[in-house]
Amino acid sequence: MRTIVEELLWLARFDSMPPDPSTEPVDLVTAVEVGTQRFIPIADRAQLHLDNRTDGSTGAPVDAPAEWIDRLIGVLLDNACRYTPAGGSVSVAVVSDRDHVRLTVSDTGPGIPSERRARIFERFSRGTSEGDGAGLGLAIGNAIVEATKGRWHIGDVPGGGTSVGVVWPLSRSGLVAHDDPKGGTRAIGDGAPRVMG
Repeated sequence: MRTIVEELLWLARFDSMPPDPSTEPVDLVTAVEVGTQRFIPIADRAQLHLDNRTDGSTGAPVDAPAEWIDRLIGVLLDNACRYTPAGGSVSVAVVSDRDHVRLTVSDTGPGIPSERRARIFERFSRGTSEGDGAGLGLAIGNAIVEATKGRWHIGDVPGGGTSVGVVWPLSRSGLVAHDDPKGGTRAIGDGAPRVMG
């Protein structure tokens, strides 16, 4: 119940924000690395294999508030870990080309039936009857994706499972180091709010 209340409060605060958030170039490669490390203990407890398939040799900047990207990655990883049975796998990848950046989280869970996909981003709507989610995670994710000019791509994984992707325009501003008031630079995700799916 506390999780539901916190997620509803987050959505209420989000709904009251100005339509154009203050953005910055956020490196998805770094954000995914931070998010994946945070979810390794969760995946281990659920007996899942969590794999970051991102090529970290190049950056993939998008224009967005850093804490929103951190929360979105958490929502997607939480959903994948929550609905994938023990012994399954969850993977995350970031791919960039000349104009766009794609974040994809794939799992070997039950999948999302085609007839439910049109409603999975609605509040309290769930893509499957399995698991114990409240149906607010993807509503939070959708609010972030829409506000950052992203596009969803939902697909099936061969052999069973779901692939959830988001595509954004590649940032034209380049990557900017964020100064930490205490000195040094702040990594993506540092001090971000706790993510709930």
